[in-house]
Amino acid sequence: MLLHYLKVSLRVLFQNKLISAINLFSLATGISALLLIAAYLEHEKQYDAFHEKGDRIFRAGFTYWDQGKIYDKDEPEFSALFGPDAKAELTGIEEYCRVSTGGQSYISYGERSFKIDRVPYVDPSFFKLFSFKLLEGSPSEALASPHSIVLNRTTALKLFGDIARAVGKTVLLDGKKSFLVKGVIEDAPSNTDIRYSSLLSFSTLNKDPDAFLSWRGGYRYITYLLLNNKEGAAAVQKQLPGFMWRHINQSDAVDGGKTEASLQPLRDIHLHYDAASASLSRNLKVFTAVAVLILIISCVNYINFNTAQSFSRLREIGVRRVLGAAGNDLSFRWLTDSALITTLSFIAAILLILALGPVVSRLTTTELSLQTLLTGRMVAVMAGIFILISAGAGAYLAFYLRRVNIRRNLNDQNTSGTGGLTGKAMIVLQFMISAALITCTLVIYRQVSFIKSHPTGIDRENMMILPLTGIEKEGAPEQIALALSGLANVHSVTGLSDVPINDLTSNGFLAEGQRQHMMIHQLDADENFLKAFGLKMVSGRYFSEGRSTDREGYVINETLARKLGWKDAIGKTIEREGSHPVVGVVKDFNFASLHEPVEPLIITNKPWRGFRYLAVRYTTDAARLIKEARSVWKENSGLPFDYWFMDSEFDRMYKSEQQFMNLLICFSLLSILLSLSGVFGLVSLNLQKRVKEFGIRKVLGATVTDIVALSSSGYLRLTVIALAIAIPVSLYLSDRWLADFAYRASVPWWLFLLSALLVLGLTMTTVISRVIKAALTNPVKSLRTE
Repeated sequence: MLLHYLKVSLRVLFQNKLISAINLFSLATGISALLLIAAYLEHEKQYDAFHEKGDRIFRAGFTYWDQGKIYDKDEPEFSALFGPDAKAELTGIEEYCRVSTGGQSYISYGERSFKIDRVPYVDPSFFKLFSFKLLEGSPSEALASPHSIVLNRTTALKLFGDIARAVGKTVLLDGKKSFLVKGVIEDAPSNTDIRYSSLLSFSTLNKDPDAFLSWRGGYRYITYLLLNNKEGAAAVQKQLPGFMWRHINQSDAVDGGKTEASLQPLRDIHLHYDAASASLSRNLKVFTAVAVLILIISCVNYINFNTAQSFSRLREIGVRRVLGAAGNDLSFRWLTDSALITTLSFIAAILLILALGPVVSRLTTTELSLQTLLTGRMVAVMAGIFILISAGAGAYLAFYLRRVNIRRNLNDQNTSGTGGLTGKAMIVLQFMISAALITCTLVIYRQVSFIKSHPTGIDRENMMILPLTGIEKEGAPEQIALALSGLANVHSVTGLSDVPINDLTSNGFLAEGQRQHMMIHQLDADENFLKAFGLKMVSGRYFSEGRSTDREGYVINETLARKLGWKDAIGKTIEREGSHPVVGVVKDFNFASLHEPVEPLIITNKPWRGFRYLAVRYTTDAARLIKEARSVWKENSGLPFDYWFMDSEFDRMYKSEQQFMNLLICFSLLSILLSLSGVFGLVSLNLQKRVKEFGIRKVLGATVTDIVALSSSGYLRLTVIALAIAIPVSLYLSDRWLADFAYRASVPWWLFLLSALLVLGLTMTTVISRVIKAALTNPVKSLRTE
């Protein structure tokens, strides 16, 4: 029986090749979209899930309060003493591991020298907590002694050509710090938040005066705790308030400050506690919803096609019933048909995934492959989707067709399978989803364009940044700056502690007239800063090389003056390691993401341990500048030349929004394509049954325009209804997404009109083009055809 039904299903499949092809394409596309998004979700949810002790590892997170208000939440960086003191004083902690915020360094061996990123100092317990594989060396000894280094595989190969030759060699960091290679570790996988190019032994910092290993200052260390058991997290959490009170909060309470500590499960960090977790979680929800909606469109197409096609087989159903076929037999017949279509669609979907996987990987910057789809959870998801589609769609058709009257079947009186309320509702649903997606995509595109063009108060164009990492030679930065200033196409050069583009460091300051310290962003810059970045003074003056007293002065921004209530800030004082007069107020400029408003800022002229960057403003010809700057760098530093451009880095700040927009564009195009293919198929089926009707109408005097108007008016009404529902829905969703930005583009009414006209135009073009072809058929031929 099953074999017979399969043969019949295949025969029906090949009888109408066009509709079957559209049906398979639609369902396969929907399945592949859902599986790709499911694989992406699986990748994101599996961050740091490979650690054997991961369910017992927690990262310490810190929330900072000032005057009863939170100014930083769930930050991982804190004092180096938190870990060892917590293990000594709190019950339930088996081990701890500190990881410093890894910076950049130049690593050298012999004649080979290059820059590496993410070079943190870590405790020897690193290999006890985490399951990163040590390829060479001993886990217990690799990081036990000072001045030890563990290279990752890539760095070891670049330095030595063979990882087996690395252990025992001495390398130089930044041209002066010697480290003995004690091991080689595998490269960090893509699904971990613990990144490294190399690992340095934490004990090296014990004799470093700049390490700040006390409870005060130096908040640059991330602490991971290994608990005795995973159920003990609540007990440890209860001990943290008293622990923090003893070590820091008791003294900070005088100034209205407080630091709360909490435990962040290792496997939840990526989606819940990282800086980008909020936007990532939101985007994952959006992608999941969009993938489900696309699958719904595909399933609607499938049901509409099969319902419409089934009316050409009503006689078959009637004959089967007359010959004694039970209702269950007919139900099994449609379930078999549905299972066959779904199976073929799954095969096509897998082929689509293999073809589109690399493209999606580039759009999402994640590694998506066939192996990602073969995990136990993904196989279960695929099985669920298969059952849902084949059983759900088959059951609907079986239930619908079992209600058809036998006599009417045999008389073949039914002519339409999509004229009912259910069919119309499905068409409306399809175009509502497509219109909403297109509208939201246009809103996001407008916002991303707005961000890139919105004036930030700082000129980031034609600005090359040179990191001063590793330069230890006395006076070398000044010599490089002077030489660069003399180049023909250089406008100005300025030294900076940080580049004002993606947030700045914060420190505690006590302003005149205030009783408590405030956390205020701080930037150290030289006298050329204003000129180089095109900033304007509101009052007072900026630092001048001719005034030695400026070394102790502060320049503040308008936001800080406004927050302090200073109508005339010049001459006011701010204390931090002494009293500093305010010499000027600079016009507000954005020094962080446009997700956030401008915050208070202090600019000083006295860098701590020297400037970290040179910013070079040039006029024209970036290629020439790179060539000449490389020559200057080589003459004065002896280190490999490294640079980047500020406008490019600004664009990278909004990479996640750009990726989100690109994916949504793909999904929007896919949804409208599927919806149009569905309408194309339904119109084609409907026209097959109305060929003779059109012939009679033409014989009786109807024009092609009359036939087109008659046949397309129904689809026009359904599309307009879909648009009327989609516009308020898309307005609500767009407003929710834009709420994350402090600076947001306006959403004009014509944008919704544009989306509506686009959907309406494509739909009616598809319908009318198909109807015109049928209406132009010779009526003699159509009336003669049975």
